[in-house]
Amino acid sequence: MKKRIFLRALALTFLAAALSAPALAAPAPAFSLPEAEEFSEISQLSGEICGWVNSLIEENGDNVPPVTPEQLDFSAACRIDTESTVFKQNLTSAQALTAALEQADSYLWELPVSSGDQTYVLTLTVGAPVNPDADLTEQDRQYLLEHEGKWHISGITADGDQPYIGERLQALAAARDGAVCYVMDADSHCTFAILSEADALTSAVVLRGSLSVTDQRTSEQIVFEPETLYPYDGVRQVLALAEPVVQAGTDGGLQLVIPAEDEASAAAPLGIALACAAALAVVLLVRSRRHA
Repeated sequence: MKKRIFLRALALTFLAAALSAPALAAPAPAFSLPEAEEFSEISQLSGEICGWVNSLIEENGDNVPPVTPEQLDFSAACRIDTESTVFKQNLTSAQALTAALEQADSYLWELPVSSGDQTYVLTLTVGAPVNPDADLTEQDRQYLLEHEGKWHISGITADGDQPYIGERLQALAAARDGAVCYVMDADSHCTFAILSEADALTSAVVLRGSLSVTDQRTSEQIVFEPETLYPYDGVRQVLALAEPVVQAGTDGGLQLVIPAEDEASAAAPLGIALACAAALAVVLLVRSRRHA
């Protein structure tokens, strides 16, 4: 398995977000990159995108040809919302979820670029405002200022063992007879897909990372396993109450807690936990075409 590679720019992007003032609002989102307002700006990065991919091909010694701008398929990009506020809203329909996501100003795009039998995934983000008091080297400060408020490449991965999320969404939709899928992070560490049938939000599945929630009222622990379908309303109820405490390990997992409250509310999470546990038997067999 090729090691996952995060270039220096990605680390600087997250550093800027942590040290900056409130995040700069991105352009109004769309679920298809070629239809998004930012597409004109992102498409101008074609040469730079190819440069990143070709540099990684050379660095890894991959036996694949270099890529050219003509090979880029922006329609294959997948938008990932990086705020979990929708889970804290009482949204029960696909129409309501779509409306909420259209108002979101915190999201990124993942763009797959293939050469031979290898796929590289680039992360495209808006540069965060730079805090003038941040402790940065002059080189890092200039880099961040150059990308402030602009869509840019913030990272790249090459990992043959991890199918691209966009492909997995297509497989989910096909397996669920055309169900609509939405992608979002829970506090930017655990990526969920939300599925709907007709206009009803029915299921949620973890596509990346893992998530555990400790209910401090009952000492119960609720674990969301990857590739497993859970009832959407059960997930929403848990995440509506949960607060992040610490990132667990280095595998993208996140630990959340439901804070202790009065005894009158202590019994409520049990039903939620049981609803989630009931879905554990339904495991997805979502795999990339590369693994077929």
